[in-house]
Amino acid sequence: FFFSSRRRHTRCREVSWARRCVQETDYTQYVSHKPAERDEMTTVSKELDKRLTERQARENAICPVREELFSQSFDEIIRQVTINCPERGLLLHRVRDELKMSIASYQTLYKSAVEFGMRKHIQARDCLLYTSP
Repeated sequence: FFFSSRRRHTRCREVSWARRCVQETDYTQYVSHKPAERDEMTTVSKELDKRLTERQARENAICPVREELFSQSFDEIIRQVTINCPERGLLLHRVRDELKMSIASYQTLYKSAVEFGMRKHIQARDCLLYTSP
């Protein structure tokens, strides 16, 4: 099942998103509907590696910088796929959203486990302090 050219462009716009940046100047960046070529993707990959190094992203554990940069890269991949096949782009969009929800759940679970461990540690320490002669 394929979309007609007109529906495809409309569908791409529905899947696309605009990024709003507020730094020195306030601007809105819209997604291009032009497909990327192989050499552009090589450039994007090198740029990702450069930004990871510049922003000192950690290679292990949870790193917000690394997460942000890879999220931007994945958004670009979704854009590329959506241009060629909107159905596949929508599926990747859903996969991305599901992964973000899963990661948020894992982070909440991790935080709860750390807090639980700290409470137990404090209880054990207090118990030792009060029972020691």
